[in-house]
Amino acid sequence: RSPTCIGIDREMAEWLAALAAVELEEYGLDMFRNSSTVADRTDEALLSTDMKEFAEGRYTFSVSQIEVVGFEEVGERFSSLLDGLDAMRERKGYLFSALLVTDIVAGDSTLLFAGDVRVARETGFTEQSPGVFLAKGLISRKKQLLPQVLSIVKELTRSGM
Repeated sequence: RSPTCIGIDREMAEWLAALAAVELEEYGLDMFRNSSTVADRTDEALLSTDMKEFAEGRYTFSVSQIEVVGFEEVGERFSSLLDGLDAMRERKGYLFSALLVTDIVAGDSTLLFAGDVRVARETGFTEQSPGVFLAKGLISRKKQLLPQVLSIVKELTRSGM
């Protein structure tokens, strides 16, 4: 389902599933459920494991991503994760720091955002609470989120932000 998945990926998955005599969707869900280690990891580990730093003009920012099987895996930690994002943002001097929490089953994400919220609000995502945005249908940081965010930051830079 990922936008980064190409035809050969699907073909190979189907071929391997037939070879192993497993149902592809069920096997994939079991694999994700068993590999999810969100509950056992500290906030700092969740924020830094898959964190990438980006630059646009004179600004830098970070976007981390974690994958979950259901938002309930991490939902009760949103407040402490936002605090961690804000501390990272201040420590590194970022315009903002964000965490994309992607529910791989639903195909949706929640974007936790600390910093200049104009960027998050310009995405058009639904703000559920301060710093917490629902991003329906968004699962790829690279192909879906980043182009949009870079465009917003570029426009803010042009406007003399």
